[in-house]
Formats: sequence, C-alpha cells, structure tokens
Amino acid sequence: MNAHLKGAFWSWSLERYEREGAAALLLRLQDDFNLNVNILMWCCWYAEHHGVAPAGIMNEAVRSEEKFNTKVTARLRAARRWLKKAGNGAEKDCEELRALIKEAELRAEKIEQARLEALAPAQKEPSQPPRPLDAAKANLAAYGRLVAAPAEAFASLPKTLMGNSLQDAPTAPPIEQD
Repeated sequence: MNAHLKGAFWSWSLERYEREGAAALLLRLQDDFNLNVNILMWCCWYAEHHGVAPAGIMNEAVRSEEKFNTKVTARLRAARRWLKKAGNGAEKDCEELRALIKEAELRAEKIEQARLEALAPAQKEPSQPPRPLDAAKANLAAYGRLVAAPAEAFASLPKTLMGNSLQDAPTAPPIEQD
C-alpha cells in the first residue's frame, strides 16, 4: 500500500458516513440490492481523488472485495443482526457477544477499505479528469454493471457523499492563446 494513502479512505468514509442521509442510503443499498457499502464508498472516494477507475482496477476491486465481504464481513454482520433478535433469556450475554462481533465487523470493514485503497495509484493522474461527481457516477455505473445492479438504485449516492464537500463547478475552460 502507498504509505501516503494509508488510512485516507477509512478517514474519508467515517466522515462521509455521518452525513445526513448517507448511512440510511448505504444500508438500504446493502440490504435491498446486496451491494457492498465499502465498494460504493470507494467508487466515490476514488472519483474524488483519482477520477474514473480504470476497468482493470474496478474489476479487481469487485472481485477481491466481494469475496472477502461474502466470506468474512457479511457473515459477521449476519451473526450480529441475528443476536440482536435472539434473546432467549440470555439478553445480557447476547449483547456482550454482539458488541464483540460488531467490533470484529468494523475491523473487517477497515481491512476491506485498506485493500480497496491499495488499488489507487500513488498519485493523481496528470491528465484532466472529469468532475468528481461525474467520475463517481461513472465508477458507480461500472460497479453496477459488474454486479447487475440497477443504476437508478444509487443515483443519489454521489451527491449524498460528495456534493457538499466539493466545489462541483465545471472545469475552467482552456486559456485561449493568441
């Protein structure tokens, strides 16, 4: 992993997840469409910092993180959610176990994000990338195509995660030379 990037995506995600409507939207996309919250957020983070993700990087992100998510993170989430409903007279024990599982789930999320962050180039490409919101839409559309998810499901996500933080003005026109 690039040392200058380490943890940048995690910090970005924590801040963006707290934005009004972000958590609810991301969890709805996770629960209703079986989408990976970390990849959804990575699509927007990557757009903000690097532009449109090349097809090879997007494919690697989806292939590797969907597998990790399915085998680790989603199983921890399922166990935590099941324990929330369980009870059976052992609510205190279940709550303590649930808290431990939640901590493990967050660690798994952080591992996923570190792996995704490692896919980013060491520095921003020198060419003029599209506006970050446009790049995020392109990244999300590419993810949607790879997992056969309807693009309209996450149409509002870039504005929710990025809209208030960016000066989303069009790129300045080139200076005309005489």
